Amino acid sequence: MDLATFGVQLLNAIQYGMVLFLVASGLTLVFGILGVINLAHGAFYMLGAYLAYWIAAYTGSFLIALVAGVVIAFLVGLVLENVFIRRLYGRDHLAQVLLSFGLILAIDEIRQILFGKDVHSVLPPETLRGAIQLTDNLSYPVYRLAICVFCLAVAAAIYFVIQRTKVGMIVRAGAENREMTRTLGIGFDRINRYVFAVGIALAALGGIVVAPVSTVVIRRRCAGRHRLHRRRCHRCAFDRAHRYVRQGAVPERVELSDLWVDGCRAAVAAQRHSWPAGFVT
Repeated sequence: MDLATFGVQLLNAIQYGMVLFLVASGLTLVFGILGVINLAHGAFYMLGAYLAYWIAAYTGSFLIALVAGVVIAFLVGLVLENVFIRRLYGRDHLAQVLLSFGLILAIDEIRQILFGKDVHSVLPPETLRGAIQLTDNLSYPVYRLAICVFCLAVAAAIYFVIQRTKVGMIVRAGAENREMTRTLGIGFDRINRYVFAVGIALAALGGIVVAPVSTVVIRRRCAGRHRLHRRRCHRCAFDRAHRYVRQGAVPERVELSDLWVDGCRAAVAAQRHSWPAGFVT
């Protein structure tokens, strides 16, 4: 590998890491401040990519898709917090996992109804469609560099809001001692709603900015068989969780990995006879 190729791969890694930071920052806000395990966070990343495709196809402008997609995701976060998430504050993690897992399935089905399974693409802004020529045969897209700059700007904005503003001070105080914050007369419940909505908006923002450099599609191996296998895994995991509740003997600590592994084992055992010999070892 020559130096130019190594530089391209290094830039790709930095750009991908910046997008992961954008998505992870929203997840950190939700879990670190609200204490809610949101397994559906990646579904909102997917939602952002599809919003970028839909709005850009309708308006012809990626910038409008960027702004409108973030606004829509923020409003969706407000609704979800008001209807579902607020009921999870102070409850055990099992309830949070089950609810957020249900949101994953619901969002995936809504996505399939609205957008289908076709492959979609999103064009970046015209001013960022060029490339920087590195060698005679190698160039690097300007848009990928723009993603890095944009993510750094978002990181600086998050730091400024959390560390230098009154809202950030309230958020940090609520994260340290929620009851004392309420005792002082600060409406922390309203802050919770906005923090969750901002976390969802950040996940969608990551999906929007990465859409022009990737393909907007749900990748599934052996679509029908993998889908059936996945649903059996989900059902078996939920059956085990429901059995705990029905028996009234919920353990103090239930690992999600245990539920998932047991569900997958049951699904594999139920489906082993339909696969070619040697497919499952």
